[in-house]
Amino acid sequence: MPSYCERGGPGLLAEPFNTFSNLAFVIAALAAWVFARRHGGPSAGVAVLLGLAVAIGVGSALLHMFATPWARVSDLVPIVGFQIVFLGLYLRTELPLARTLGLTALFSMATLAAGWLPAVLNGSLFYLPALLIVGALGIHAWCRDGQRGLFIASGLLLAGLVFRTLDPWACASFPHGSHFLWHLLNGGVVYLSMAALITKKAAPVRAPL
Repeated sequence: MPSYCERGGPGLLAEPFNTFSNLAFVIAALAAWVFARRHGGPSAGVAVLLGLAVAIGVGSALLHMFATPWARVSDLVPIVGFQIVFLGLYLRTELPLARTLGLTALFSMATLAAGWLPAVLNGSLFYLPALLIVGALGIHAWCRDGQRGLFIASGLLLAGLVFRTLDPWACASFPHGSHFLWHLLNGGVVYLSMAALITKKAAPVRAPL
């Protein structure tokens, strides 16, 4: 199990900043729902992402409250699920189904492999595939369509990973650490990702079968 700077003892509120900062994911889901309503309402795929965004907040809060193996699972499953579903839906707006499935499977395997990497950088290497793919999609969308949402999301994700990595050393100057900033910044990543997908679905590129 990971150990977070803020946890100095037992109890459900041993990590108050890390726990309550997960409200960022719920707020991101609500904001994305409003954005989707303004663009004709959420599609079935976007609705799944909205549910997963809320599940990320709940699962992460449970991890920082209970700090047990089952809570770790409740944290990881929605995170990975959101990444895979988002990527599949986003790629499908432009690519044939076979290529979409292949690239999504490749990303899934890369994420699984990253989970077996040495626990350096406080475990942040697990998110390297996500950082690379969001950055690549962000650059592509900016260069081709002038859409900067995913590029900004990649910057927020990178900044969040820095704070996540530095958390074990942050207690020396701030007892609550810096992990909660990872949550707050990732709330922005989740919102911007969903907003980018909603925008593409509102004016999609025809994707062949």
